[in-house]
Amino acid sequence: MTTFPMRYLLYLGYCLLVLAAAFFLAEGVVRLLGNRPYTNLALRFASVEPGGRLYQRHPTLGFAHFPGRYTLTLPTGFKFQVTHGDDGLRITRPQGSPAAADFKQIWIFGCSFTYGLCLNDPDTYPWLLQERFPDFEVVNFGVGGYGTIQSLIQLREALAAGRKPPAVLIIAYANLHDLRNCGFRSWRKGLIPHLELGETFFPHAGLDQEGNLQYAYVKWDYAPLPLMDRFAFLHRLETAYNRWEDRSRHGRLVSQAIFREINRICRDHNIVPVVADLTWDRKTGEMLEYCRSLGMFAVDISLDFTHPDNNFLPHDGHPNARANREYARRLGDFLEERVLPQVVGARGEIK
Repeated sequence: MTTFPMRYLLYLGYCLLVLAAAFFLAEGVVRLLGNRPYTNLALRFASVEPGGRLYQRHPTLGFAHFPGRYTLTLPTGFKFQVTHGDDGLRITRPQGSPAAADFKQIWIFGCSFTYGLCLNDPDTYPWLLQERFPDFEVVNFGVGGYGTIQSLIQLREALAAGRKPPAVLIIAYANLHDLRNCGFRSWRKGLIPHLELGETFFPHAGLDQEGNLQYAYVKWDYAPLPLMDRFAFLHRLETAYNRWEDRSRHGRLVSQAIFREINRICRDHNIVPVVADLTWDRKTGEMLEYCRSLGMFAVDISLDFTHPDNNFLPHDGHPNARANREYARRLGDFLEERVLPQVVGARGEIK
């Protein structure tokens, strides 16, 4: 007669067998649906010449550009050239043609869309805005991979370093900046393997108990779940968690706190703030409305990136030269009609 302990072991073995069968059934289903195990994409987005690298570690921003002129080649063979000034910022006019020192400035902050990834210098929308408004000096603070927290830090550091406050400050926003500001897992998964920076500390933004902005510098890395590189089902579970985290309300509240701080700095320095939406969706629209409630200008200049006329596919999905011309037209029209009338001439004072 089977003893109770033996029956217990049989039941346990049966349950484990059922769980294993369910796991491998789920594994087969997710693979049929196109999911694959995790692959460490520690591959360069592009080869960089000269030097092999575009980024260097930065003590407060996490990473920043090397100064200089570089040619980048994508795995498909597509090439483009970028030029960074001595401050590491992408140029907005031909080198050797500086603006007059007393010209008022327009500072533009953002990510790879503002930087102009995959574009030659003259095709970026900050360059095109510089051509449209020659009596202003347009400064492109955009860096691929940045969130709004880095824009805030860049603004603080530029003013602390003694740079004259701009007449107009533009924050180019997309809702993916919410997850970057908080260091969510999906962003670390996609970005960190490509930077090749070694041990790096990034600004990680959050809220205190009163809902005020705070941020700290933490060592950033990405650790895949065990066996995620072998089983598509485990990778799918991790992806589902990442999406849940991305959709959480916390990231949006942190971004709102960042915009409040940017708006405060603009008031203190008599700067006209503008928030421009580059990638329209409901959450981004809600953020624009929030910024308007703070008294900031806000404008939707977004485009449909599923349309082949607006991206670099099959090479890359970033906005192409045509899209940047449209960005420059829409943003330039808004500045001309709504914002720059508050500035009396390129050498005048803000009303």
